[in-house]
Amino acid sequence: MTIKITTWQLNLSSVKFLILSSTIILFFIESGCSQTTTPKEYLYLDSTCKLTYNVNKELLTAGIKILISKKSGPYYPNEFDEKTQIFIDTILCSPKKDKIVALVITKNSNDKLLSQGNKSEYHYCANCFIGTKDSTNWHLNWFKTLNLTGFDDYINTSNGIREIYFNELSTLKDRNGDSIYKYNINDTRFWEGPV
Repeated sequence: MTIKITTWQLNLSSVKFLILSSTIILFFIESGCSQTTTPKEYLYLDSTCKLTYNVNKELLTAGIKILISKKSGPYYPNEFDEKTQIFIDTILCSPKKDKIVALVITKNSNDKLLSQGNKSEYHYCANCFIGTKDSTNWHLNWFKTLNLTGFDDYINTSNGIREIYFNELSTLKDRNGDSIYKYNINDTRFWEGPV
């Protein structure tokens, strides 16, 4: 299913979210969590202005909320609802700025699980989305190759999903032993690859 996102509103809670997520991304960069197997000469360098990046975050958050409300993509289990917290962990743009890859983390209380856990405890899930843009709209598609569920905290979830898509995606093989995707998402050649 493709979701179309056209509008967004900036309110006080989204400003707080933007500050928190920017701080978290800066922490990961400074702490060395962004290590990769991508060759240095092909390593993605973000040239997106901060305003565009933040607008993309807002649009992605709105799109994920729509997917959750429709029980679509990875958000079909009942644990995902209007109380689900959404964190846009990472956004990488194609050189032409017409495509994006986004790593999205969600947070839910454990009482939503089938096992009826503790309401004051939480679990995190992480998914990857690929978006394409026409003149004004983003169209999101779930990149369902590898995703994470049931993590206890944000940092381990973020490190885990980044490890998968920054280091392991290019190593996935088909039955014949050939590389399926060829490149990690932080490789500039990714945009010309099989995805």
